[in-house]
Amino acid sequence: AIAACEQALEIVTSRRIAVESEPRFLAAYADALLGDGRLREARSAAESAISRSLERLTPIAKLDAEIILARILLAEGNTAEHGRVASLLDSATEGINVTSARVFEPFVSMARAELARSTGDEPARREHMTAALDRARAMNAAGHVARLESDLSAMNSGQRA
Repeated sequence: AIAACEQALEIVTSRRIAVESEPRFLAAYADALLGDGRLREARSAAESAISRSLERLTPIAKLDAEIILARILLAEGNTAEHGRVASLLDSATEGINVTSARVFEPFVSMARAELARSTGDEPARREHMTAALDRARAMNAAGHVARLESDLSAMNSGQRA
């Protein structure tokens, strides 16, 4: 995924083809880097995705990048960033409401659950995980439903999810 994103970004920047898609490619790149544990690079790519989405007036790419950046900040484990994480997720929620891009709702809820976990607020974590599960079910997102059900089951049995 990283190589594919790098190739797409190279085409956008060198040939100026599909420039309107650059914020989405940057967000996908940030997400892939996060998955690979390359947090510093992921953060830079996510921040660039937000900047480019503002320049290119692509609100869906912006809200996607905000969710990804929130996840990156949570993965970094710096509690000083919790306020920024909450602000990013609030902005993404606002973007969802404006654009009706409901497909992103479970991801906001999952990030809010992780924020609650990082602050030790288990009731809020459970609430956000349940909300993510409900939204994933409503969209028939079978893979997310299975993972969230497993995570909630582990939480209810006292295991780390």
